[in-house]
Amino acid sequence: MDVNAVPDGPKSEPEEPIEFDSNDLAYEYYKEYAKSVGFGTAKLSSRRSRSSKEFIDAKFSCIRYGNKQQSNDAINPRPSPKIGCKASMHVKRKSDGKWYIHSFVKEHNHELIPSQSHFFRSHRGSDPHKADAKARRKTILASMSKQYGVYQCNGLDNFIRNQNDRGRSLTLEEGDAQLLEHFVTMQEENPNRAPNVILSDQGNYLEAAIASVFPDTRHCYCLWYVLEKFSSQLDYMNPWHDTFIAKFDKCIHKSWTEEQFDKRWMKLVNKFNLGEDTWFQSLYQDRRLWAPTFIKNVSLAGLSTRSRSESLNSFFDKYIQVDTSLRVFLERYKVIVEDMYEEQAKADFDAWHDTPEVKSPSPFEKQLSSVYTHVIFKKFQVEVLGAAACHLKIEKEDSSSITYVVKDFETNQDYMVEWNETQLDICCSCRSFEFKGYLCRHAIVVLQMSGVFTIPVKYVLQRWTNVAASRIPLSEKLENVQTKIRRLNDLCRRAIIVGEEGSISQESYKIALDAIKDAMMQCSNVNNSAEKEEEQVVIGVPVEPMPHLNVNKGVNKAASGKEKSNNDGIAVTKDKKRKL
Repeated sequence: MDVNAVPDGPKSEPEEPIEFDSNDLAYEYYKEYAKSVGFGTAKLSSRRSRSSKEFIDAKFSCIRYGNKQQSNDAINPRPSPKIGCKASMHVKRKSDGKWYIHSFVKEHNHELIPSQSHFFRSHRGSDPHKADAKARRKTILASMSKQYGVYQCNGLDNFIRNQNDRGRSLTLEEGDAQLLEHFVTMQEENPNRAPNVILSDQGNYLEAAIASVFPDTRHCYCLWYVLEKFSSQLDYMNPWHDTFIAKFDKCIHKSWTEEQFDKRWMKLVNKFNLGEDTWFQSLYQDRRLWAPTFIKNVSLAGLSTRSRSESLNSFFDKYIQVDTSLRVFLERYKVIVEDMYEEQAKADFDAWHDTPEVKSPSPFEKQLSSVYTHVIFKKFQVEVLGAAACHLKIEKEDSSSITYVVKDFETNQDYMVEWNETQLDICCSCRSFEFKGYLCRHAIVVLQMSGVFTIPVKYVLQRWTNVAASRIPLSEKLENVQTKIRRLNDLCRRAIIVGEEGSISQESYKIALDAIKDAMMQCSNVNNSAEKEEEQVVIGVPVEPMPHLNVNKGVNKAASGKEKSNNDGIAVTKDKKRKL
């Protein structure tokens, strides 16, 4: 067989002699085969003739061919996909100038995922769905440029700032009655899975509603909800604003004990004459609900930081402006969702394909290199390496715990770390775990000096792991990423037809409504059953199931939602109606 051009691509390995006009065409043939099977390719080696200087030999391989070369000189080593795979194709040039397959190794030592082939560097740009999405995005940007004169989008305020990136948000009205009704409904749907934490804006009515339904749930105020109110609540003290902000930041972020916090707060009150300010005094009364000093042994996993709001703003900035109408937003929503799933699929692919570089002999780094996602592992890796700049000494000791003072020479600060070896509880005054979701260098050095060489499972959050959303094998999960948006679009189209037919008469309305209720109940039961049967494992230890998210309900209420949930049982509520 003479192959001068690569057609749609081979679907199986070559079973008969194949000839090519050049080694480049041979490589294109191997790339098409690799794309259809589900692996990336690389040009492994080639050889020229000593006399004619023309290529006479070439070898192409799987991207995971060979083993990683260790180097101690690399300043910023990159993750390597090489794991010793032997799959390859060796071609040679005959005397007549034709190329033929000299040897072909089919077997791989890793999983193949055809649906994700377009993520490999050798196949990028070849995915038709991704190309269509890019074309649609260009159309949107061109339309925006024509309408507004520029491509640059301004940030959004209340609407986008508080939108959950999964659209699983619910509406909460002000007042105990509405909240109680909503929380009771949540508990009826999942009686054994109450949220670990509920984040909200400042509002006393929330505390009573949460305590009555979820007595074991921790209620906290979102820190950046609190901070964003300063400009409006304390606008009268602008002459001292810069000095006040610096001192206030020191009070809430660098007070390692409750006594230190109280002392600095009183200094603020006296210096800036805030004793009569009702709002500022209410902050102090509620300090245990929002101040980092008082939040212990519960992780907010980044949900209480301003960076989270900014990241959502930057994501939506690519598609809409502050004055974009709801109609235009809904028209662009499909592209937004497709891109969101594409980014998630790419992150899953990277986690499966590349192993992060371990930069130290630390057992903590090695332990979590294959557990954390790449983004979180890089942040945790900084803490592991930073532990070398920490020195500790025992401050006090009792029958149940030991308190250490850890000197961090990088920040030139002292931190208090409390360690209970019996319960495997550790708490640092920097509150890294509480606000970022992973242990800090100060806790790591205490664990190391205490003879504990693995991070306790309770401090490895499910949301930061590679299996955070996994109910099924990786190949099926990644396959579903591509098909989920198609299923959603199909259901939406059919729902519109049902709505049109069902609205014609009262009888047809009742039939359609009963059918929808029955379908929602069956879907919810199926999803709940699948989650209950799942046994997720992190670091070889079973992890308790995370609170179930009713996606069907979340989609219906996404546009006006105020509550957000995630796989760590954290719910976020906003007490004011948001206007679109």
